[in-house]
Amino acid sequence: MDDIFKLTLNQHVKPRPAPPPTEGVGSVLDPDWRTNYRGAKAVRFISKLTLVGDHSGRPFELREWQESFIRQLLGTVKPDGKRLYTDAFLFIPRKNAKTTLIAALGLYFLVAEGKSGQAIFSAASSREQAGIIFNTMRQMILSSPFLNSICEIQNNRKEIWFHARNNCFRSLAYKAGSNHGLNPSVVLCDELHTFQGEQGRHFWQALTTGSGAREEPLFLTITTAGESKLGVCYEQYQHSKNIQNGIVEDPTRLVRLYEASEDDDWKSPETWKKANPALGDFLSLDYLKRKVELAASIPSEELSFRKFHLNQWVSSDSSFITPHLWEQNDSRSLDIDAFKGCTCYAGLDLSSKLDMSAFVLMFPLKDDSFAIFPYYWLPSANIAQKEYKDKVPYRQWAREGHLCLSTGESIDQELILHQVAWAKQRFKLKGVYADPFQGAQLLTDLGKLGVPVKAFAQNFTSMSEPTKELQVLTVERKLYHQGNPVLAWNVANATVISNANADIRLVKKASSGRIDGLISLVMALGGYMADNLKPGGSYRIRRIK
Repeated sequence: MDDIFKLTLNQHVKPRPAPPPTEGVGSVLDPDWRTNYRGAKAVRFISKLTLVGDHSGRPFELREWQESFIRQLLGTVKPDGKRLYTDAFLFIPRKNAKTTLIAALGLYFLVAEGKSGQAIFSAASSREQAGIIFNTMRQMILSSPFLNSICEIQNNRKEIWFHARNNCFRSLAYKAGSNHGLNPSVVLCDELHTFQGEQGRHFWQALTTGSGAREEPLFLTITTAGESKLGVCYEQYQHSKNIQNGIVEDPTRLVRLYEASEDDDWKSPETWKKANPALGDFLSLDYLKRKVELAASIPSEELSFRKFHLNQWVSSDSSFITPHLWEQNDSRSLDIDAFKGCTCYAGLDLSSKLDMSAFVLMFPLKDDSFAIFPYYWLPSANIAQKEYKDKVPYRQWAREGHLCLSTGESIDQELILHQVAWAKQRFKLKGVYADPFQGAQLLTDLGKLGVPVKAFAQNFTSMSEPTKELQVLTVERKLYHQGNPVLAWNVANATVISNANADIRLVKKASSGRIDGLISLVMALGGYMADNLKPGGSYRIRRIK
């Protein structure tokens, strides 16, 4: 394989390959992109790479849709032999190997296209996302002794150098600082839908306006759909859609849109195939079936499926869990006194002293279900105005024992301290999971009392898996929440947002809503899941993947 690499690269390797033909079929000037030399060369190079990840060690076998995209992108030339396309927009759902494809193209531009002094950039909204393409390229290089011998990988800087031609690949993230004055020859833009707000727009503009001095610049965007239709991604999607439909003429942009229409049945395998060119190949049909089964019961999962797997622009404005589904988990027959001495996990969401705080006890049961007992505190000052603003009966909830109204303008922290200490004495409390950046003094005081306080950051990384598992448990009627009306209100107020990796976390649907108890429950469940991991990191009772 390395011998074939040597013959593919236009560099100082002996024997040097013969120069490409300049006339006829398969030449540099061949007007048919299906047979043009430049596209064929890229296909030949990429086909000799080795896959990484789940298919590590296997040869990169380009599928027809991948090969045609590469040939058309690089093999469509002007009369002088230069590339026609300076811009490409590949709109494709997750799990269709877009990262592998874009990494392979990045490696081709770095070492095999035959140009010198090239600056190839992968661009993303965060360092983590920007590093994904770099890591994929890195693994492809390390799997080939020849490529490893001609490339220098700088892990700390997320750079790869091909010194024989002074070419460099670099990962960029707009949240990592200024990105002006780059002069890129090739930009590989990953998940454009995460380029949010003015900061994202400025990063996009810096990338797209910085290559004017390049002879053959190329800006390649590969993205899934997003939620917001106000950002730069939707603008570029609409422009691409107009090109595809013949409304706008832009001969320098290549457009490939894999998506389901708004009126398509999202539960139909025909719709799945329409949006996913890899379905039935390296995208499992059973995988999508499981996703649809879950989405049929949970609105937020439906939105996630339609966005990430059908490439539809949908907004997460529905309930995290429907009230009807939540009520079906109700069980008023459980008494907390019956759990004395039982293993327990707890979540503690500490707001400012002027707002609501919540403490949730969660008891694992023998059938992989859970009993939940929430506790709430709220300052009593201006309670009538709070009821009017939030449209809920705080004073009635307090009379019924579902909520503690703390006298004055702020919550008396001793009330929370006393409740948590009581739980420690009465139950086998495995951990009280709380965000370390909230209520630092109270958490310190709890630690002095011997309470096992454990840090649990309220970010995508920590919250995603337990949030998804909570949805699964609710669908399976595995939660017993005693019909607590405050917690039910929290559930009704909650929706989810997601990042480019399909991680999710809870947010309020409206500024007047509260989700404190639900956040506490997710943290408690996250603590339980961390204690019940199999070797390799999978959750013991995880059923839907």
